[in-house]
Amino acid sequence: MIVKRYEDIFGKKLTVRDLVNGFKEDTKTGEVTGFGGQLNIRPPYQREFVYEIDKQIAVINTVLNQYPLNVMYWAKSDDDKYELMDGQQRTISLCKFQQDQYSIQVNIGGKNYTKTFSTLG
Repeated sequence: MIVKRYEDIFGKKLTVRDLVNGFKEDTKTGEVTGFGGQLNIRPPYQREFVYEIDKQIAVINTVLNQYPLNVMYWAKSDDDKYELMDGQQRTISLCKFQQDQYSIQVNIGGKNYTKTFSTLG
């Protein structure tokens, strides 16, 4: 097995925008994709999404504070796409937030506000 960094393969750093691009979650088939349909976020060997809301919010705060997320491992699949081997919970947390499926508390000027992705900024 050859391990390569995203940056070495694609010539740039992976952005959250690229990762959540085209996020789809089919509740009938269980298929979950992102990265423009090129990443199978929940391949058959992955468990269901189980992060509690506090952990999802922690992922978002990590990104908003510009801290690095832990390493995520992808594998190239037979169809020249990718499967997410490790990092499903973090990835889905980002995707669901980007689709306004939950909100976070932010402090602006000493006041707390509830914000969804679309109301940030």
